[in-house]
Amino acid sequence: MQLSDFARDMKKLTDKMGRNLVKETLEQVDEELRESSIRKKEWYIEHRNSTKSIITVLGEVVYSRTYFVSKLSKEYKYLVDELFNITPHERLDQGVKIEIVEHATNLSYRKSGQETLVPVSAQTVMNTIKAIDVIKHEVVANTKKQVEVLYVEADEDHIHLQNGKGAMPKLIYVHEGIRQVSEKRNELINAYYIGGLIDSSNSLWEEVYEYIKNNYDLDALKTVYLSGDGAAWIKKGVNYLPKEKFVLDKFHIAQYIRKATQQNKEYSAKIWEYLKESNKVAFEAIMNELLQVTESKSKQKEIIDCKRYLLNNWDGVQIRLQDKDVIGCSAEGHISHIYSARMSSRPLGWSKNGADQMSKLRVYQANKADVEELFNIRLREKKAKEVSKYMIRNGISNVKGSSGELNHNIKILNNGKVTPIFRFKNIYHR
Repeated sequence: MQLSDFARDMKKLTDKMGRNLVKETLEQVDEELRESSIRKKEWYIEHRNSTKSIITVLGEVVYSRTYFVSKLSKEYKYLVDELFNITPHERLDQGVKIEIVEHATNLSYRKSGQETLVPVSAQTVMNTIKAIDVIKHEVVANTKKQVEVLYVEADEDHIHLQNGKGAMPKLIYVHEGIRQVSEKRNELINAYYIGGLIDSSNSLWEEVYEYIKNNYDLDALKTVYLSGDGAAWIKKGVNYLPKEKFVLDKFHIAQYIRKATQQNKEYSAKIWEYLKESNKVAFEAIMNELLQVTESKSKQKEIIDCKRYLLNNWDGVQIRLQDKDVIGCSAEGHISHIYSARMSSRPLGWSKNGADQMSKLRVYQANKADVEELFNIRLREKKAKEVSKYMIRNGISNVKGSSGELNHNIKILNNGKVTPIFRFKNIYHR
């Protein structure tokens, strides 16, 4: 027998054992709830043996539970589901959802569904992604950092929508500079990413400002360099950033010059020379001369576009070429790594909401945030609302009564001494 065959068979066996233990535990808790004196004070039994199926990381678990009705509010609940945070109509356990999201940020919906421990359909993957309410990783430092220079870089990707149109998810990131980690690799220092499709550029820039304000000492900060290709939405960032200087991305400067001088390469050096000297008059003169010696209409257009582009961003060009603290902009590479690798490298057709969710998930992943926290946020909000409703309904200011007592008086949840948990411990230690 091959070790891999043995391991596969063992996994099937332990998964089956685990499913049985989960089923027995849920049904044991349900039985204790039926017998609980605290429960009897507040809840009637409406009916018993209602079957539910839920997909877990161990596979499908089918269990029976009791339906209760509140004596006070007349609301109906499966209390065992409530205790284990299983929502009505939920078919997937949170662990499965986390696995789905982690796969879906790198693979297509179809492949993600196939890669999960319990295979699910592409539609299920898509629904799981769309159901995530908040995709945001907030960072607030306990002690604000003191740095003199910050760098903000921005760009957008181009993706295809299902309606045949295009869309451009935006990406902005803040960092403290670049450090070398190996002979061939550099990395950004303390990079933080912000992005999305549906959010307006205003809200993204507000988020950037909030991040800087919450994590850096603004009095110690001397300059924030904003780098990009000069698009209107990027330049809008100067209205939000403290002590900002807009810097035109050198990649785009070189790209425009290269296209304009493709048929007359000898002009390239002179154009760069006048830019570095900040000689606007000489720059305009050399561009006009280049236009006159170029016969191709398409090339003439590229020369006109180059001249207009560099003049419209003249200050950004000068800061790029003159300021000693300016460093290279890596926005193109980050767009490729964070967005394009998943969203535009293959001919995919996205819905607008789906593209917005995926772009935010990719940003969330780039920030090395925990996917589980996305689901915990929703769970905490749900619990807070329920506690609030309970307090209002009962006219109390602190919930330490029956709902908490009910939880703490369930033996299997307290000490694991009831049969299923005890049995699991025996199996584990054999």
